[in-house]
Amino acid sequence: MKESNRVKAAMREGRMAYGYNLVFPSPWIVEVLGYLDFDYVWIDGEHGPFALDQVEDICRTAEMAGVTPIARVPDIGSSTILRYLDRGIQGVFGPGIDSKEEAQQLVDACYYAPKGTRGLGGAPRAAS
Repeated sequence: MKESNRVKAAMREGRMAYGYNLVFPSPWIVEVLGYLDFDYVWIDGEHGPFALDQVEDICRTAEMAGVTPIARVPDIGSSTILRYLDRGIQGVFGPGIDSKEEAQQLVDACYYAPKGTRGLGGAPRAAS
């Protein structure tokens, strides 16, 4: 059963969300710390040593341990963000956001049409 996003739940409840920065790819650490009731695990996809298959393993373990996986993606390109979301990331932090337009590009890449520009299979994407 898919766990809810604990960071969003904490915000709705008006409480601080607690998490940890995973500095090396270890699903085992995610499992152990998840059972200590942390809300999220932070994966640094920009500077960290995480391959996408490792991100997927970490997300799968985080889901089983009830922890929300959040990642800083290497760039805000739609295809990059899609690869992280498809592996189970539930929160995306974009690097180098210097304008309103870049922030909107990140948001658009995270949501399916009509709210965003993310596509699904062969379905057409929303016009930008």
